[in-house]
Amino acid sequence: MTHTVSTPAGLVSLASLPTDPDTTGTLHAWLSHPGSAYWGMRHMTPGQISEFFHDWQSSRHRQVRMVRIDGLRAGLAVFYDPAAVELDGKYPHQPGDLGMHLLVAPSRTPVPGTTAAVIGAICETAFGPLGARRIVVEPDIDNTAVHRLNARAGFREDGPLRLPDKTALLSFCELDDFRDSEIGRTTRPVPSSTRSPGAAPHAHLSGHAMRRAHRHLCAKALAEFSHERLLTPQATAVPGVYEVRAGSETWTFRARVLPLE
Repeated sequence: MTHTVSTPAGLVSLASLPTDPDTTGTLHAWLSHPGSAYWGMRHMTPGQISEFFHDWQSSRHRQVRMVRIDGLRAGLAVFYDPAAVELDGKYPHQPGDLGMHLLVAPSRTPVPGTTAAVIGAICETAFGPLGARRIVVEPDIDNTAVHRLNARAGFREDGPLRLPDKTALLSFCELDDFRDSEIGRTTRPVPSSTRSPGAAPHAHLSGHAMRRAHRHLCAKALAEFSHERLLTPQATAVPGVYEVRAGSETWTFRARVLPLE
């Protein structure tokens, strides 16, 4: 089953996780990245990651989905039954509870709105075709970036919860809270009758993939032109943030100065 959602960042789809070697390589690259440290899988080999997700997909208590934005792989969603796994007997369970994990693909040049689009589509899928009455999450209590993201999607914090492998911040989200949230107000399901039957051969030249390519190209140009002294970025009042002015335009970006500029 594939569920497609409209977001400000583009069309986001959730479909069953493929099992091919290319997907395993992608998951290994994502999970070995420092930004994915809270998943605790940076030490795993591609073979171990393949076996891990095969076990999860084989479980009747979990569903693993690949998240794509305009056809580009953008993250991972895991739905689970909190009464059977992860949180079994560890919190006051309610009928209709659905647990959720998310992973947003690490990127050297992230496109603004990507994480909001991913969690928005995940919540829309949970409350829609999966029939959840309440979404339950238990991120690491130190993962403040995810706490901020969850709050933007309407999650309410319940408090710390001690689990075998971490101290989590248990949080819940109901449909009305999601709909009233910053992210929920801009996220809507796409009727199946309006979806494209398949990706066009040039699909990678538009949408989210092209936005990411443009940002990467701009970052490369700024770096190389600065090295060649064609540009002179100026530090701003914000540490690690620089700007380049060209006529009436100002480009602002995060960067660090290397030995060769």
